[in-house]
Order: sequence, then C-alpha cells, then structure tokens
Amino acid sequence: MLAVPPTTKLWFAAAVDPRLGFDGLANLVRHQLKADPTSGHLYVFSNRSANRLKVLNWGGHGYCLWCT
Repeated sequence: MLAVPPTTKLWFAAAVDPRLGFDGLANLVRHQLKADPTSGHLYVFSNRSANRLKVLNWGGHGYCLWCT
C-alpha cells in the first residue's frame, strides 16, 4: 500500500501515448503541464480510451512508474 502525504498533489493528463516511458512522461510534465516531475507529486496519465493508466513519481533516487 502506498501512503501519500497530504501535501502531495495529483496531476491528471488524458489521451497520452501509452508507449511513453520515464523520459517521455517527464518531458510531457515539464513542457505541457509546466510542472517539475521531480517535485514528489503524482502525475497520472491515461490513454485515449481511458482503459490504461500510468502514474509517474519521483522517488528521491529516480522515477517510479506504475502501470495498469
């Protein structure tokens, strides 16, 4: 179970290419969301049909990517 601190923000982006990995999603956060991907917040991405999710998070030593 993941414990999320109350100061953590959730950012959502829809219709994202599901083939994107760590670097592609981090670049999307920087350039389209105008946010810092190493801020510790959770960035949630869904594909066009909204049946798949990816969550990007900076874990202090590197990115964590959860996929469903």
